[in-house]
Amino acid sequence: MRYERWIIACVVLTFIAVAFAFSRGPLLEGPNEVEHYRFIRLVAQQGTLPDRAGHPYGQLHQAPLYYILGVPILKGADDALFDDLSERLNPYHAHEFAQAGSDNKNVHLHLSTDAESGFARALLTLRLYSILLGLLTVLISYNSLTLLFPNQPHLYVMGLAVVALTPQFVYMSSVVNNDNLLFLGIAASFNLAIRQAINGPSYRNAVLLGVALGVALLAKSLAGMLALPMAAAVLLDRRTWFWYAPVTLVTVALVAGWWYVGNYLQYGEFTGMGAMFQTWPTEIIRENEIALDVGLQRAPYGYMSFWARFGHGAVAMGQEVYLFFNVISALSGAGLLLWAAKHIRRGIRDGRIDWSMWRLAIIVGTFTLVWVVALIYSSSTVLSGNQGRYLIPGFVGWAVFIAIGLDQWLPRRIKQPAAILFALLMAGVLVYSYARYFVPAYQVQTVTAQTNLEPLYIYENSIALLDISPTLLTGQPGDLVAVTLTWQALKSVDRDLLTYIHSVDTAIVRRSTYPGTGNLLAANWRPGDVWRETHYLRIPHDATPQQIHPLIAGYYDIRAEQPLAVDNQSATPFIGYLVVQGQAASLVADYQLGDQIAMQNPSIQRNEIGLELCFAWQALENMADSYHVFVHLLDAEGEVVDQIDFPPQNGRYPSWAWGVGEVVETCRLLPSDTDAVQLATGMYELTNLQRLPLATRDGQRQQHDMLVLTLP
Repeated sequence: MRYERWIIACVVLTFIAVAFAFSRGPLLEGPNEVEHYRFIRLVAQQGTLPDRAGHPYGQLHQAPLYYILGVPILKGADDALFDDLSERLNPYHAHEFAQAGSDNKNVHLHLSTDAESGFARALLTLRLYSILLGLLTVLISYNSLTLLFPNQPHLYVMGLAVVALTPQFVYMSSVVNNDNLLFLGIAASFNLAIRQAINGPSYRNAVLLGVALGVALLAKSLAGMLALPMAAAVLLDRRTWFWYAPVTLVTVALVAGWWYVGNYLQYGEFTGMGAMFQTWPTEIIRENEIALDVGLQRAPYGYMSFWARFGHGAVAMGQEVYLFFNVISALSGAGLLLWAAKHIRRGIRDGRIDWSMWRLAIIVGTFTLVWVVALIYSSSTVLSGNQGRYLIPGFVGWAVFIAIGLDQWLPRRIKQPAAILFALLMAGVLVYSYARYFVPAYQVQTVTAQTNLEPLYIYENSIALLDISPTLLTGQPGDLVAVTLTWQALKSVDRDLLTYIHSVDTAIVRRSTYPGTGNLLAANWRPGDVWRETHYLRIPHDATPQQIHPLIAGYYDIRAEQPLAVDNQSATPFIGYLVVQGQAASLVADYQLGDQIAMQNPSIQRNEIGLELCFAWQALENMADSYHVFVHLLDAEGEVVDQIDFPPQNGRYPSWAWGVGEVVETCRLLPSDTDAVQLATGMYELTNLQRLPLATRDGQRQQHDMLVLTLP
């Protein structure tokens, strides 16, 4: 391949650049980053491994090597801010967890001065340490790919692009997390196992393999899953049985055995998982049971977060990102099946099996698929166990599968250009995921001061509401709706404030959050700052359909335990309506009112309390106007003896709120003590009193746009 080295260098440099950009993200927002940092800090302060059950939701049960290696970075660091920030939690974190955007994606509440602290510098340095581990993982993975695909640079370029440019791996490499040392140890173990299968065993390789496995086991006890692929590698190569495999086992015991034996002697179990369940009791799905049904139901999230899901999992990507990876997965999966079928057919045709190729395939397969088992197991035992990063240890194997699978669809003449294009696409999706979703998730939506907008409401001369969009929110029970509020700070405040959006007189909407949807504390306001907040509101699943709910918004003083008053005391900070619509339904329409409404022939029944007139309408389009019903009671000469006008559902559900296809029914009692023998009915627009054109289903316009019915 022309410019092969330049292409490889560009892929690696892209990994470094984007990982560094990720590392500049907000403090302690990586997965369990606060507890991984705490572990390193405790070792640095105490000079020994801490009690592993010493902190709720802690990581002290983890194998210690990653943390021990990070201790020199924290020696002498002025990180006193850690104690404050680690407890400065955002109670509204992960609101609408699956939704992309910036609505409370942060676990911690951040002050503008945090980034200038000694703690911030110490954390960034630890993140650089993680990036170094990630870089070593990339380079070792590249070496493994060249071993598996000699003289096929287009394959190892595609494989390297998968390893180095998948957003989730790059992101994980940028935060403080022991997974990064686990990834490195497993990548090295994979490399040495492949090298042994290709070149044959040697004592040097056996010792290095034992060291790599030991490092992985000292990074995380999850590395014990390597027992299956390593057993496969040994069983498939008789040359390792009597001398080399024992050397590897002894080396593993020397490197990592001390920690596991120490666990058993001190705590009565080898891995530390018992301590995890003691400190995370609410994480257990079912006591002493593997809830496989639950684990399989939660698998889709594991798949999504394998590709891209940042922060503590709350920073989701848009569907276009997942669509890209879905296409890659589908093409490579189908292509891999074609590859296997082709080689099986060739073996049958030639009458011999290429055992060396299939041995490599089995080793790669077990090294990869064992992490699927690990993900399903963790998803079935621990609530937070369905994280796709548990698949990343098998990344090199996934890269091999994807490269081989995609290659099956490529004509020979375009393989190299296609590999370069694939690397460019992966790099583009990586940068796009970072810029489009990660960065905005933790930023305030600042806007240029809009002096042309008059404040809608001013709250105690501190904050002004400038704009609301939209003012009409519509949806059905269970739907998610969004409203954007634009605020302007009028002065600096020394108050702990929350934004609220509430429905009036009902509890259907009770939304509170720190300003900037969690990204802007009131202490960080500067006079004149203007920002937008997009609030996602979930309509309760048990909400009554065909109801409208007025909404108000403002600020709440936590210490004073009361909302900020609107400066105009007579004003209620009304921001619009939430309309809970019903589902679209079928209606056999007999009439049509303009282009907007279909109507069934009204029914009239006489009962003990009078005449009851019932209507059934269906919205044919969204309406901006409010239509009212008129009913004229007519005597035998056709003269009006009484008249009733009313809005549909007596005003509880006006026509401007109706959803397309929704059927709205209304019944009304009519006076029975008149000389009326007929009634005439129709609808009119309230603002101009113009009647809606009324026609039959076949288009016959009714006289005076009203329907005449005989009373029973």
